[in-house]
Amino acid sequence: MTCTLTLLAGCQQLRLPAIDPTGQCLLAPYPTTTSLALPGCSGEPCLCSACISKVGTCLHGGKATIGSCLESIHRGVSNPAFVEPAAPPPCHTPVDPTRLPQFGRSLDSQNLCTEDCRIGPPAVLLGDECHMKMRDCLKLPNKGTRGCILLSPQRIVAPVGGEVILLSGICGTDGYLQLGQPIEWMLTPESVGTFIEVGDDSPGALHRLAKIEKADKRSASYAKGVTSTKKGLITRGNLNPNDDVPLEKGQTWLSLSSPTEGTSRVTVLAPESDCWDQRKATATIYWIDARWQFPNPPPVLAGTPVTLSTRVTRAEGSVPARGWIVRYETLNPELGLFASGAAGGSSVIEARVDDSGNATVDLTPVRGPSGNWASGTAMVTMQVVRPGGDRDNMPDLTLGSGQTFVTWSAPQLAIRAGAPNIATFDAPFEVAANVQNPGDQPATNVQVTLALPPGVRVTQADSFARVTPSNVVWEIGTIPPRTQLDLFVTAAAQSPVRLTFQARGDGSLYAEDAVAVDVFRPSLAIEVRPSASDSVQVGDPITFNIDVTNTGDQPLTGVNLRAVGDNGLTHTQTGS
Repeated sequence: MTCTLTLLAGCQQLRLPAIDPTGQCLLAPYPTTTSLALPGCSGEPCLCSACISKVGTCLHGGKATIGSCLESIHRGVSNPAFVEPAAPPPCHTPVDPTRLPQFGRSLDSQNLCTEDCRIGPPAVLLGDECHMKMRDCLKLPNKGTRGCILLSPQRIVAPVGGEVILLSGICGTDGYLQLGQPIEWMLTPESVGTFIEVGDDSPGALHRLAKIEKADKRSASYAKGVTSTKKGLITRGNLNPNDDVPLEKGQTWLSLSSPTEGTSRVTVLAPESDCWDQRKATATIYWIDARWQFPNPPPVLAGTPVTLSTRVTRAEGSVPARGWIVRYETLNPELGLFASGAAGGSSVIEARVDDSGNATVDLTPVRGPSGNWASGTAMVTMQVVRPGGDRDNMPDLTLGSGQTFVTWSAPQLAIRAGAPNIATFDAPFEVAANVQNPGDQPATNVQVTLALPPGVRVTQADSFARVTPSNVVWEIGTIPPRTQLDLFVTAAAQSPVRLTFQARGDGSLYAEDAVAVDVFRPSLAIEVRPSASDSVQVGDPITFNIDVTNTGDQPLTGVNLRAVGDNGLTHTQTGS
């Protein structure tokens, strides 16, 4: 076998693209280039061909070994282009403590840092949390003082198959969450469920240099976490932001789930906490296997009882939740009450789920002040309660709540009368009445009657009204739901009267309203007395005292006084 090596004569320089000094692009446009000098091309002896020839000699069985050839190449290469950098100057403590950065949350309203900043963990002043310049760096201790551990939530009810997220953090002696601290999660042996995921905020290189331990799920019941060094957001991966959980700096999280019903107790421990009595906390999760469907009854006629039935099942809707409780409460007891042993019914009642999976109650309507069945819409709230017991070691749990509306449909009649408070003696005045059906069903065979007291006469009425000496009758017929009608009549009276309107319809519909009118007769009295004797001399003034009196019981307006005498008397002021 023959091996042929071809080597170009002399030493060469490689031309490479140059970096763009303007920063607009990564590389400068052609023909701008930069040169890379090979060994032996800066005036020193060129050893390239000699070294290669020695390698060839070694390969052809020469006396020199490959190791000696490589040593020759190493000795022939020029000195490195970069020398070892000088040692950096030692860090110094800044004089002004206000230059320290904040960590966790704001330290105070003045944004000033106290001595507590100096005892924080190394991650406090490293990475994204460090906003100081290198000359302001501090010599931090390896670890700081720890305080009690925080856990949220500590008690929660969750559906079987769901996933619960627990948040935890370590509170320092200064009242702020500590960053980059180890946390241990443990599930008690008698608990149901398993750990799904432990929070990890993926710390950067500087954080790893600070020896922050990485989160790790060791088993289905034990995990090691670390408090976050940055804010985050725990999302379910969907487009709904309402189910996202914000993660603050200094917090860590764990998610767990259970395929069966029971209780999970998760203990979180801060192993490096100095406070043994505050370094652990326990969260309790009650896993419930239940589904429920609240009733939605249709509208019924007034006076009809309504049956409400809530279905509660377990095991994917196939097994009834026997013995569970559904609590009903009506918020409109004036419309309907629950039938119970108490006299008159009750506004609150509890029903147990039967073997068919239903909790059923009856809501009975009540009568209004006029004796008619009340109509309208009543709101009913419902709560599903799982009773506790010694066997499963669970308390009474309210699992869900809802509401429904019960509507009683019926026609209604209402009437409102109006007239002037005062009328003149035997002078016409107008009386009006507004009759309406505020119900949601038509009112049929409606008739309105106005009784006429003695001394009252009708001068004018509506065209469809029937006028008799004793009353006025309007035959209206049908009034549609939520419709009103105005009625008018003009009457005259010689004494105060009270006029009563009565409206009647099918189904015992009845309504009435009255208006009072005060009628008065105008009455005036006048008395004139001269101040002097009966005879006076010509040219002397005479004074008359005139008294005008209202003898009635109502005030009079627009009263004028006129004095008329013969040609021999002249008014002093006017000369007439």
